[in-house]
Amino acid sequence: MLRSRALLALTSACFTLACGGDSVVETPPVERCNPGELAGENDTCLLPGVDECGQGFVADGASGCVAVLPAETCAAGLMAVPGDAQCRPVGPIDSATVDPCGDGLWGNLQSDALSQHVDIDYMGGASDGTAQHPWTSIQTAVNSATAGAKVLVAAGVYNEDVALKKQVDVSGRCATLVTLRGKTPNTVRIEAGADGASIRGLSITGPERGIWIVGAANVVIEQVRVFDTTVGGILVGDAPDTQATLRDSLVESPGDMGIWLGGAALTIERSVVRGASGTNPGRGLLAHHGPTTKNSNQLTVRGSVFEDNDNSGLTFSCGSVEIQNSVIRNSRALGIMGAGVAVADCMIADRDTSFVLRGAVLDQNADRGLFLAGVDATVDQSCIRNTTPVKGSSAGLHISQGLMGTLRVGKVTLSRSVIDHNAQAGIAVFGATLTADRIVVSNTSPTPEYPYGHGLHLQSGEAGARSSAAVKGARFQNNAGAGVLLLSADVSLERVAVINELPLDASPMQAGVIATYVPWDTYPSQLRMHDCDVVGSVFFGVYALNSQAHLTQCRVSAIRTAITGRYGDGVAVASGMGVPEASRGSLIIEDSVIDGAARAGLANFGGDVVFKGNTLSCNTIAINGESDVLEGNHQPFTFDDQGGNRCGCGQQLGSCEVLSSALDPLEVPPLELDVTP
Repeated sequence: MLRSRALLALTSACFTLACGGDSVVETPPVERCNPGELAGENDTCLLPGVDECGQGFVADGASGCVAVLPAETCAAGLMAVPGDAQCRPVGPIDSATVDPCGDGLWGNLQSDALSQHVDIDYMGGASDGTAQHPWTSIQTAVNSATAGAKVLVAAGVYNEDVALKKQVDVSGRCATLVTLRGKTPNTVRIEAGADGASIRGLSITGPERGIWIVGAANVVIEQVRVFDTTVGGILVGDAPDTQATLRDSLVESPGDMGIWLGGAALTIERSVVRGASGTNPGRGLLAHHGPTTKNSNQLTVRGSVFEDNDNSGLTFSCGSVEIQNSVIRNSRALGIMGAGVAVADCMIADRDTSFVLRGAVLDQNADRGLFLAGVDATVDQSCIRNTTPVKGSSAGLHISQGLMGTLRVGKVTLSRSVIDHNAQAGIAVFGATLTADRIVVSNTSPTPEYPYGHGLHLQSGEAGARSSAAVKGARFQNNAGAGVLLLSADVSLERVAVINELPLDASPMQAGVIATYVPWDTYPSQLRMHDCDVVGSVFFGVYALNSQAHLTQCRVSAIRTAITGRYGDGVAVASGMGVPEASRGSLIIEDSVIDGAARAGLANFGGDVVFKGNTLSCNTIAINGESDVLEGNHQPFTFDDQGGNRCGCGQQLGSCEVLSSALDPLEVPPLELDVTP
């Protein structure tokens, strides 16, 4: 071990080596792909971010996608789903250019011998359900229809409730011209015996609920507008074998919730849910186990929009949910927490919850963009952006243990996705497991309550549950905090680029990668980095405090001092920081390059360093060692030079010397986030 104590000024020779001439660094073999990219087949490079936008979406020029939608929320009665450049009436997908109402009394509706006709304005008497003598009540027509028959409804406002207990197709001329205004809590109730029934081309409102499907299977709700209810727009469940499809429809201003799903199966296609209001619950869609049946849910959402809902766009537990090619945006947070999408473990112990998000955009939601608690999940080809803080913690993607007492550890796979312009944390993981590849996490901002904006924040959960992540092929860029932060957690990084081009005053801490601990859990973080790049970080590039780090074939460059003029180390390890019972910090660094650090290329504060085959070039100090940062009982640093290391600058690369230059210890302020949902 080489050591020269109390060198408060560097020798003239060392200073010249550190600062003179252009940097010429011998590096490991040059990869044909840029930092953060993975090598693909046939000499291709796989870029991080979304590589293919789904139907209704276009590339945004920044590794992600945006939906083709009108710039403003549509007016009442109009809708737009991904692919609609302008608002349109409720109806078929081409209703912006083709009139869904048609001409004549029945418009585009097709009648047959079994059809029952309804016209509220018919004054001729002797109604028999024919087109010449229609009924004036929808329920009367339903009662008169045989199973499988059509009920065709002409324009008008029908002040009544409708109950379906058999297979009937109730079709209005169009939702713009036909309104069903209920009188009792359930305007439309579709019950057992009505398997295969359908409702089309109506606008439905009422004092409490628009449509309740309970005990009927294969029900279709299509080209329907449900509006201005108080309890909920559409309810599906709570009875065995309840299953429905909602298609080309609009649910707006529904009161507490747009859609309620309780122990049933629901498919939503090309529909809009907006304007759910209230602190309890104020959600676009709320799904949980059946209160009576205890059944789980099955939910599929395709090509739809959930927008301008209080508290969350979609909240789900118990069962499986898949969201494809959809937009969830502008959700507020009026209750305990908010989220664009929130998916949690089930209150019933033997019921699992699983989640898939594919080809979706979550934008401008409050509190959390996507919140996953105790669930196994897959997020692919998706973008989570512009999540805004409300109170407490905030994150673009928040992954935690279960909420229902079991503290279930969820496993989340994230791929080909962008997490951008969120607050406090791009991705926050508490007591859960994350596997990620080809992701971009960028532009995370600080808040007054938490003055940092970390890219990936990993923190131990309740009861000491470990958080862990394996990240491969990723770019963490311009996050106003650490690119990657470990607090009593574990991470493996491969082909990851941490890039910081922000000004020095963007936040108090803009480190590249930090591995440390939380005050209540002195478990040392475990950091592994292979073939990674850390560029432009402030304070330090990679820092292991009372933790273990292993770097191979990495490149750390252009590390800057803080706005105070302090620090600026490329790779650092330390022990202490007021926790004497914590383990010593340790570092193994091999075949790596540390270039252009403003202070020390490699700094050791009472830790253990093993280094081999590294190049330390044009750092103000190549290698520096100090005792640990405790106030008493100082522990010495150790260096194990296993050969092949070179220090200097330009063409003057030679052997490495360990100096002790009385450097300031690296002070890390409290960095933990509130884990309370």
